[in-house]
Amino acid sequence: ETNFSYITKALDALLIIATIIIIHFWRSSKNSTDIMIIPDDEISNEDIDNMLQSIAFQYLSDEKWQDALTIYNELITCKQSDEMSRQMYNLNIILCKKMLSHKDIAKILSEYDYSALSDFLKMGGAALKEEKDVFKDIVKKLTPEYRLTEKQYLKWPIFKKLREDEDFSNEIINICKDNKAKNKVKRH
Repeated sequence: ETNFSYITKALDALLIIATIIIIHFWRSSKNSTDIMIIPDDEISNEDIDNMLQSIAFQYLSDEKWQDALTIYNELITCKQSDEMSRQMYNLNIILCKKMLSHKDIAKILSEYDYSALSDFLKMGGAALKEEKDVFKDIVKKLTPEYRLTEKQYLKWPIFKKLREDEDFSNEIINICKDNKAKNKVKRH
């Protein structure tokens, strides 16, 4: 069992190192084709961004906060990422610091202003600050393409602290279910 644990930790470390190397190559490249291993493959900056986000998100989901923080701290510096991605990285960096009880987290949260973000990202800001009423209002008014689903609420790490309040969670789940019902199209 000890050997398996060691191997798992070693593989995790290798994935983080490989991810950071890819980020460094990507960050220093002029375009995505500069870092291709197989030159015939067509891969866009968006594809690379999505792949790297997926790796970082898996660390968040596994509650490996320090590993996720390491990757997001690198990702946020990539000029190839769009503005919404960089704002999402910032939210996730703050989340990691919060979960790691970073020494300055109270100050970071009190100074964090999410008012200029899209409603989708405002939802994350309200969740980080545990502003339940604001969060609930945002969830209610999200447009159909950004509506929060019950599955997302129950899975996404940024909502972890909010889910600890069972009554509040039930309210949010009911809102998600109501929103889903509104999206259904009646067939004749």
